[in-house]
Formats: sequence, C-alpha cells, structure tokens
Amino acid sequence: MTLLGVLALLLHVASGDSVKAISGFHGEAVTLDSGANPSWNISTIEWSILSNNTFIATYRSGQTSINRFWRYKDRLSLNTATGDLTIRNLSEEDAIEYNLYLIYRNTQKLRSKTKLTVARRIQKPHLRKLFSGLVEETCMIVMDCSSEGKAIEFSWQAQPYSSMRQSVGKNSSVLVLSVQDEVNVTCTVRNGVENASAVDTVRCSEDKPKPGPEKGGCSTGVVVVFIFVTFMVFCGGFCLGRVYKTSSLDECISKAFRRESNKQGGQDAPQGDLGNNNDKQGGPV
Repeated sequence: MTLLGVLALLLHVASGDSVKAISGFHGEAVTLDSGANPSWNISTIEWSILSNNTFIATYRSGQTSINRFWRYKDRLSLNTATGDLTIRNLSEEDAIEYNLYLIYRNTQKLRSKTKLTVARRIQKPHLRKLFSGLVEETCMIVMDCSSEGKAIEFSWQAQPYSSMRQSVGKNSSVLVLSVQDEVNVTCTVRNGVENASAVDTVRCSEDKPKPGPEKGGCSTGVVVVFIFVTFMVFCGGFCLGRVYKTSSLDECISKAFRRESNKQGGQDAPQGDLGNNNDKQGGPV
C-alpha cells in the first residue's frame, strides 16, 4: 500500500471515532454534513440512528429511500452526490446521534457520527422599570428583564451609572442602579445558541438628588434596595398575599422600599414613582 493510501485509511478511521456536533432550531431545517467530496462517485449512503443502526435514509444501487422510519416520514432529503442529509420541521426528539456509512469509488468506505442538538428560538426579552426615586439622597432605578425559554442566561449593560447590582431568577433578572439622572440600560438573554436584547433609556426623576457627603464603597441605600428587590422577586407570592395584602408586585416592592427606609434611623421614605403601563418599554437592539 502506498503512503498516500495509508494516510487516507488513518483519516477514515479517525473520522469514525470522532463525533461532529451541529445545532438546529425547533420547527426549522438542518443539514447533516457527510464530509464527502462530490467527486468521489458515491455508490452507497446509509444514515441510521440508535444502537441497532435503524436506517432512516439510504441510497443503494441507484435507488433512494427516505421514508424508512415513521418518525422522519416526509421530513428528509438526501443529497446522493455528497451524502448530506437534511431534516425538516425539527423537534426535540430529533436531538440524537446520527450514524453515516458511505461507499465511494467502488471500494472506499467512510463512517462518521453527528450529534444533533435542537433549541427553540430565543424570545426577545421584556424590559420594564419597577421603581425610580431617591433613596438616601441617591437616585435609584430598578429594572426588570424577563424572557421565556430553557437555559436562559441574563446579562446587563448600563451607561452611565455609579453602582450596579443584579439578581437572577429562573426566567427573569432584576437590576438595581445608582445613577446621577439618566441611564441607558440593555438587557441581553442567551441560550447557548443565540441571543436577543432589549434597550431602554430611563430617568430617575425630574428632580436631581441633592449632593451629599462622599462615601466609600456601596451606600446602605443601594444594599437595602438590592436585598429587598431580590426578596420580592423570589418570594413575591408571600409578599403579595401575606405581608402587604396587595395583588401588584410593583406596589409590593414600593411598600417594601418605604418600610425599610423608615427603619434606617428614622429617615424619610424613598420618593419616587413605580413603572406602569405608560412607562417607555425596551425595544430590540
């Protein structure tokens, strides 16, 4: 055997041991690449699934069969020149490993495996203001970002700001900002495959906070607001039903701010307004 033939054989053996990864989206189509060259003159193509090599699409002796397995009926297309397999109308059940066996140039063989993952398109996040006002003479803004889906990760960007804290739940995240007056806020959600963002420009209030003595680190007001927002997001049901006797989470959070502020050495309650349906909503980036 020539050196070139030995190298080709080693390449094929290596390709059989490795598993290629590919992602697709629910309801859409994806093509599983065979890795073959159209010039190879392919004579046999066999795509199979499961450990018992259940055939789902084949090409043998010039005949194509793509409705071999009921779950893929009328959803497959097989390119007999390249060996590529296209699956349409993807579902979560299609997220498995696919086996390929090729014969080309009469005697040459190629085996490979492809692991398919199926995700749902990420939904654009909903961005809204929960609170804005003065806390210990500091302009505070509280933003909520929510999005439906699995394995969602949240991230925030804000400019300009003095300090920032965030709390993340299952399908939502809350951001607490200390600002001078106006801030541009961006919330981004990711699911490992794609991402989407919403933006908003928010003003704390018409009256800027009065200048106070410089303080090192994070102010007590910022910590208080952050702790209470976190509590309300994760324990909102308890807050609404038992503590403040209200059906509105926004109103519940506002009452919590005022109650806690009154505890801080007899300070006045925070002055501000809650976001409502008339607040400017975030839009796509």
